[in-house]
Amino acid sequence: MIQGHSEIISLNGEVITEAYVEPIHGASEMPELTTFGPITVPVGQYFVMGDDRDVSYDSRSRDFGFVSAESIYGEPLYFYLSGRSGMLLR
Repeated sequence: MIQGHSEIISLNGEVITEAYVEPIHGASEMPELTTFGPITVPVGQYFVMGDDRDVSYDSRSRDFGFVSAESIYGEPLYFYLSGRSGMLLR
């Protein structure tokens, strides 16, 4: 179960610490981007969120929703312009 309240995200009741997310307080015109849930993710589906949380069009948006496992074809090899300093994943 995933939930967001005032820019704090919790997964199964535990707060997620994300140093790479920098909120732009008050930047979002869509309230569901900062406060949502709790949402139970169905089996075979994924809940996706961008790290630019105040303006990301992702699973929090009603028009976007969950992503099915069949829709995922690959994995990232490199993070570009991330707070992780371009960390190579392999």
